Amino acid sequence: MRNFLKFKFLLFATTLLVLSSCEHKPDLNNYNWILGEWEIRQDHSEIFEVWKPVSDTLYEGFNFTVKEDGDTTMNEHLWLESREGKVLLSAKLYGYNEDERIFFTLTKKNKRTARFENKRYDLPTVIKYHKSGMHFLEVQISSNGENQALIKMHKVEKKKRRK
Repeated sequence: MRNFLKFKFLLFATTLLVLSSCEHKPDLNNYNWILGEWEIRQDHSEIFEVWKPVSDTLYEGFNFTVKEDGDTTMNEHLWLESREGKVLLSAKLYGYNEDERIFFTLTKKNKRTARFENKRYDLPTVIKYHKSGMHFLEVQISSNGENQALIKMHKVEKKKRRK
């Protein structure tokens, strides 16, 4: 009976140790609707935002502009990641903030919306991604409660290759 109690205690202690050492990682699969190539067409240029999965805990994105003449400008490098039990959005805006990443913490989510905030940063303080339809993604930028921009993007369809 003593051996059984020792075994039971050892099993309980091991289970407790394993469970307490596991880091909770929010699942980025809840945000896979952001993946793909998104486009905004303007008069003389197109802006693209492209998101790809890097791992279970990291999605990477790039935002760039292509002008009519083919000239391409990289605007920002983006990351959506699960780190330290939180979902974070970070952005490196080229030519701004000394090319340092700016971090935003997830504050609101549902099946089609992810809202990120950084109240210590001046502009923007809030970035909200919203999947507004099967092929549409909206990005709302705001600062101190005032909406700065609503960007409406549509998903770029992959062209079927002929055999």
